[in-house]
Amino acid sequence: MTTPTILVVEDDDNLREAICTFIEINELNCVSAANGTDAMSILKSQRVDLTVCDINLPDILGTDILKQVRQDPVLYKLPFIFLSAFADKTDVSKGMNLGADDYITKPFSQKVLIETIMARLQKAKQDNIHFNREINSKVLAAINSNLSHEIITPLNGIINGAYFINTLPNEITVAEMKDTFVSIYSASLRMKRDIQNIITSSTLLSDDQTEIKDDEFTTGIDVNNELHKIVNMYNDFTRSSIINTQIEEVNKWTGSAKYLRIIFTELIDNALKFSTELSPINLFLNKTVSGFSFTVTNAVNQDFKLNIDEVEPYKKFHQDDSNNGLGLGLFVAKSLCPFFNLKLTSELNGNKYSFVVQTL
Repeated sequence: MTTPTILVVEDDDNLREAICTFIEINELNCVSAANGTDAMSILKSQRVDLTVCDINLPDILGTDILKQVRQDPVLYKLPFIFLSAFADKTDVSKGMNLGADDYITKPFSQKVLIETIMARLQKAKQDNIHFNREINSKVLAAINSNLSHEIITPLNGIINGAYFINTLPNEITVAEMKDTFVSIYSASLRMKRDIQNIITSSTLLSDDQTEIKDDEFTTGIDVNNELHKIVNMYNDFTRSSIINTQIEEVNKWTGSAKYLRIIFTELIDNALKFSTELSPINLFLNKTVSGFSFTVTNAVNQDFKLNIDEVEPYKKFHQDDSNNGLGLGLFVAKSLCPFFNLKLTSELNGNKYSFVVQTL
């Protein structure tokens, strides 16, 4: 079993060293930082199981560190304990509202410190057990109810299409088989997307997200070209007549072309799948001060309700379950954005629903 690592953030050198000594005596690992900037660097670069943080730091308030942690897709579940003086009650209240797990009032004893740390580590362990059970339960439910439809159905389309081609007489031309080729290609794309979403979501839900974090950041990515390739794919093999585009030339972007394509594709596919019948979807790519803004808008029924903040893996939002897929596309798109300095928001305006991806 891996020994838990505790991060201590305290600008008082003597107190910081004393706390680390108490922690190490109790057979836990300790790393430390004298300010918030160094603390965030440590949190971004190595595994930390719990943070003990002073509220009043010389550069960043402890509450601001906590806010960054809770908004981070990797660190958001990190147990966080504040150290506070009696005069810090307002800041403690703010911290608890932001999601702090506990606080210790200065001065404190070694016993209080260690008991609080151990209690929070134990609770985090139990929370992870319950979280994993819930996810596993949802995965099994998705497999039972959706995987057959989402994977087996397109696979059957590929098999049947190939069989149909094999039974045709030799004099049939390629042009006469175009519809069959399109059907096979569309089914293949659908399977590829579903499998990619399963793989990506499993990485996002795991403790080790190295594959995503270490994906090479490439400078000079042509966002316009990436979007045009996706739109052309849909124009060739799906309901092309209902995709309208207004695309400005935007600056080159630094990030991951692979994951940008996944984000764009999932938002476009969601709009195509759930727009009201024969209603067009509209794609906008605009240049902004920070980089670009990508918007997908489609018409929806009056009973449609979707809050991007409520998107979770395998969660369905449509009353007609035949319209629901695996419930992973929006989760994947939403969860990938923060890794690449992107923000995903949504808005309902009348019967028009929009997703917006913006560079930060």
